[in-house]
Amino acid sequence: IEKDSFCDTATYGLQEDGKISVLNYAKLDKPTADGTDYTIGGYAYVPDATKPGELKVHFDAGSAAPPVDAPYWVLALGPVNSAGQYDWAIVSDNLSQFLFVLARDVDTFNSEYDSTVLETLKSLQFTGYKKPLKIYQGTDCVYNK
Repeated sequence: IEKDSFCDTATYGLQEDGKISVLNYAKLDKPTADGTDYTIGGYAYVPDATKPGELKVHFDAGSAAPPVDAPYWVLALGPVNSAGQYDWAIVSDNLSQFLFVLARDVDTFNSEYDSTVLETLKSLQFTGYKKPLKIYQGTDCVYNK
């Protein structure tokens, strides 16, 4: 979400209270792993158990994010891999103003899912000014696995 970010990651974990920890990380300033670190953390939660894909995300005080819980809706999920995890997810908000395509593994995503996800995004009307923009995720990026 940060303008001119590179090597972006999002790490999620289940907390004891049932909320989901959120840690977004990126490099800023230059399209390599040598950029300036940018992090923002918080948690996500499901406000209505009958709509488990419609989460809200709350970012920590003092971050660049607004001080309100924002909609964080899971619009589509990819196939489940051998570890029992989704290989990709499409996430937006209730107005489709933001778009995140989350991939568990960049290389796998690019070789196996990129075209399918682009078609799914078109069917979800992410076109024109809402079309997805690729960010730098090069081989010099370092990801926690």
